Amino acid sequence: MGVLDQPDLVFLLLMVGLSGVALETVSPGAVVPGVVGVISLLLAIPGLIALPIGWLGVVLLLVGVGLFVVEAMVGGYGIPAVAGVAAFAAGGVLLFDSPYPSQQTSPALAIVTAIAIAGGCALLARRVRRARMAPVATGVPALMGRGGHARADVSPLGGHVFVNGEIWEARTHRGTIPAGAPVRVVDVDAADLTLTVESGGSS
Repeated sequence: MGVLDQPDLVFLLLMVGLSGVALETVSPGAVVPGVVGVISLLLAIPGLIALPIGWLGVVLLLVGVGLFVVEAMVGGYGIPAVAGVAAFAAGGVLLFDSPYPSQQTSPALAIVTAIAIAGGCALLARRVRRARMAPVATGVPALMGRGGHARADVSPLGGHVFVNGEIWEARTHRGTIPAGAPVRVVDVDAADLTLTVESGGSS
């Protein structure tokens, strides 16, 4: 039996592969998880060919990965992750249909791997939940902190600035900012669409 035909190694390669592809699906553009996943799946192929495959185990593994993806996408409610751990661990144990221990996945390895992937899934789910809870800045309030430049002298009495591709009414708290000077938005009056700016920022 070669190195890539070892059941535990084949199981780990398969899990890394499925998890990497699943992570790339959840977070498109990450690239690295997808590449690592594909390479791991390719390395697992010789072992999957050489070893007696238990198709129930394969189905359970796919179900487990799917449940972990659901857990990550819904933002961490827990039930899919718990079910995923159970399906994943059972799938690992049943992955190879052989009466010989040397051609079976270690139950301990299957359980530990399932828990480890569930932990990574929980972290990803937390990030998703935080992203959903974060307020989305849109419209005039989104100009806070933006840089631009003065189109004309800007003083406490008023003036004009170019920020975010548009010309805005603006004023300063004190002092005058000359035309052409860089400014930064420090306050926004959404009622009359007037920005309060100070020197600094970039155009």
